[in-house]
Amino acid sequence: MIKRIFCILFFGFISVTSSVVANSQVVDRIILIIDQDVVMLSELKQKAQENFSDLRQKKINPMPSKEQILNRSLNQLIEEKLLLAEANRQGITADERLVSQNITNIAKKNNLNLTQLKAALIADGKDFKKFQTDIYNQIVIQRILKKEVVNKINVSDSEINQYLSLQDSAPSKKKSVKLFHILIKIPKNSSANEIKELKNKALLIRSKINEGESFKKLAQKFSDGEKAMSGGELDWLNIASLPIGFSDLVEKMKINEVKGPFRGEFGFHIIKLKSFRENIKNKKIIERANASHILIRTNESISNDEAKTRLIKLKDRIISGDKFSNLASANSNDQASAINGGNLGWISPGQMVPEFEQVLNNTKTGEISDPFKTRFGWHILIVHSRETHDATEKIQRDMARKEIRNKKVNEATNLYKQKLRGEAYLEMRLNNIK
Repeated sequence: MIKRIFCILFFGFISVTSSVVANSQVVDRIILIIDQDVVMLSELKQKAQENFSDLRQKKINPMPSKEQILNRSLNQLIEEKLLLAEANRQGITADERLVSQNITNIAKKNNLNLTQLKAALIADGKDFKKFQTDIYNQIVIQRILKKEVVNKINVSDSEINQYLSLQDSAPSKKKSVKLFHILIKIPKNSSANEIKELKNKALLIRSKINEGESFKKLAQKFSDGEKAMSGGELDWLNIASLPIGFSDLVEKMKINEVKGPFRGEFGFHIIKLKSFRENIKNKKIIERANASHILIRTNESISNDEAKTRLIKLKDRIISGDKFSNLASANSNDQASAINGGNLGWISPGQMVPEFEQVLNNTKTGEISDPFKTRFGWHILIVHSRETHDATEKIQRDMARKEIRNKKVNEATNLYKQKLRGEAYLEMRLNNIK
């Protein structure tokens, strides 16, 4: 039996190894109506089992209670169904080929073939058809979020400059922190009285913390944050990437100090500083090459053998005195480089596909390679020169762009989910689920 099935998409892995909600002879029923859809009791228990398995494999301590896992699982199901409904409304689907491809990739990641994967799923209590449906739903959810959230996120050069400037201007901004976090979410269109009640709830939690109760247990019990079931423990965060209200607060905190509740964009927050570390700027020196190539693509009329033969003849002509650039302009199917005589500019490690990079690294300066194949077709290349290059600034800017983008995506995703939930009709049919 495999220990864990890894999914490469949005929701992590799907595995059921233990029953957190074990009941014999459970009578299935509708527990929640969501617009035109429903949540069944069996769905909730299945989701709770998956979450329990996830937490156990991550060795979360303390473990959330059964009720906490059920509540979290119900919220996840609501979000999934709302996202799938919106995707369906917009005509967003996933074809069978893509689903099969993702299942094949999951099997490979676990060093299994398809037959072994099916057997492992059965051993873990997972029906294969249900597994296929889950993968399909994940792809669809990923696509609707990409369309409505991810593709709309942009990071400007000025944002990157500001981010890096903050890192450089104050010593505290050069730190990354590990935080525990409790969020009391304020739903969209909440009244003043409802907001007051939520604030009082946050104040009560803070008083329990002051009295010595476990922050992690209180996060599991009360938090609406994404990491609630893990005790509210967040991944390492660069102080410079935190919202201004957070960063100004965090940079003055001491280890194990608690702050809050304070109001943010999504609700009332309580945070505890677990640890911090310095962000060390390591210089990144790379070896890069300036090179040109000629590409012959294969198609119905040009076979692999013919493409290779053409390139051999072109190489012979170059050796005999013809200019590489002239032949590239006249013969290369890579139009973007052909207009520049096949020149690709300075090529850094990881910039090209592995097959191309391997030949590039093994070709001496001034030499012409033998024909070689990549997924784009057949190539020959010439290396004009090589140099040592300081890529520190570029790497720093790339990392800054990634951090800023991830922060924006997470915030926008939460807002989008809130919007869908605020517009939906929800009717609970069964309370006190156990």
